[in-house]
Amino acid sequence: LSEIPDEFEVKTLGVKDQKDKDFCSSFSSTVVSEVQEGVELDPLYQFSRIKEISGDYAEWGADLRDTAKSFKDTGSIEQKDAPFIIDRDRDFLANPARYPIMFKDTAKRHKKLSYVFVYGFDQIRQTMWMNKDKKQAALIGLMWCSDWGTIIKKVGTPYFGHAVAVVGWKKIDGEVMLKIQNSWSENMGDKGFYYISKEVIDANKDYGAVVFTDLPVDAAREINDSDFLFG
Repeated sequence: LSEIPDEFEVKTLGVKDQKDKDFCSSFSSTVVSEVQEGVELDPLYQFSRIKEISGDYAEWGADLRDTAKSFKDTGSIEQKDAPFIIDRDRDFLANPARYPIMFKDTAKRHKKLSYVFVYGFDQIRQTMWMNKDKKQAALIGLMWCSDWGTIIKKVGTPYFGHAVAVVGWKKIDGEVMLKIQNSWSENMGDKGFYYISKEVIDANKDYGAVVFTDLPVDAAREINDSDFLFG
């Protein structure tokens, strides 16, 4: 940890806007994947793949494991090939049957070989810093609180489960805080970004954080701590 600088950031391809949909998992995870892939990906198609895994597209939201699994098992299609826009009906967009079967072949070019779960503020920073040459961001889950502003130092009143992308960290008022990219447009937070303290991240660490790797699962296991969870 002493070797990690106080400020670090990976560049993303832009802030997204999920609007009134419960698609935070797919919007934030495509940001994480885009950092590695170098092209914009379609979060609407991704959400339908997540729901294909869960088996219930009408169920609200999604968990991190199903989200990560969608990238490993199916992959992603590029935004330029997206057949639908966010303004369509929620259940229409979430329904896997609405997407042409040909996309399963197209999506293979952006499949991940594996994903790794890490837990807590320090592990997230260590993992991103150790893999900085691979342009690694992280997908995290947490309980978003209704009284939070742009700089989030304390756990507040629980409001709803949410997923965001960790894109780096920054020292604010003497405290290193994770920099996260939300999916509520550039009109929210600091042009779409928020800063979250170690206290808040560690209070939510049971939700986990996911990073995508360019290694097969067995190879990833060999070089990582046994406490990490793989897929």
